[in-house]
Amino acid sequence: MLGNHEEMLMRGNYKYTQDKYKVLADSIGRSYRDFWSSETELGRWLQSKNTMEKIGDYLFVHAGLSTAMLDPKWTIPAVNDSVRRYLFHTKEERQQSEAASFLFGSEGPLWYRGMVVKEEKYHPLGEEDLNNMMKIYGAKQIFVGHTIFPDVSSFYEGKVYGVNVSNESNRLKGRSRGLLIEGGKIKVIYDDITKNKVIN
Repeated sequence: MLGNHEEMLMRGNYKYTQDKYKVLADSIGRSYRDFWSSETELGRWLQSKNTMEKIGDYLFVHAGLSTAMLDPKWTIPAVNDSVRRYLFHTKEERQQSEAASFLFGSEGPLWYRGMVVKEEKYHPLGEEDLNNMMKIYGAKQIFVGHTIFPDVSSFYEGKVYGVNVSNESNRLKGRSRGLLIEGGKIKVIYDDITKNKVIN
């Protein structure tokens, strides 16, 4: 799925890109962004990925869904198609479009943290709005990444799961590494499989 790191790369922001990749690009006289352009196999592959994905009753999104997503125009196909359309645009080009400004902005599904972080600056999502959103999308649970937690975490009484953890740290400390959804059950996964447990 597409997340904020991909959209940053596509607009030429390399804040989180490891130096070794920039050095490689420089050594052959290219911009690192060139490797991911719409004219490359990598770029076309990346553009084929979704921003939102619904499988059965489960909804997956990189960062989260703000109240703006209660607008009926933001169907899953509309979000996915719109992000693909503007993926290769610069930040300035995206700002010329109301849709792109929202989707790639702090309230959009690639950046919004308010489902899992309660500080006011993140505009936390109220439970009533969450319930309405789950009805709109026909979801029983929503799974998000983006925000790193010490362990896989649940919110809104198990309606939302934050699954992004620090993998190296969690491996070393024996903490949870992810979720497995199988046979209608949600299981927290550890490197030590004896710790695995069904949570829903």
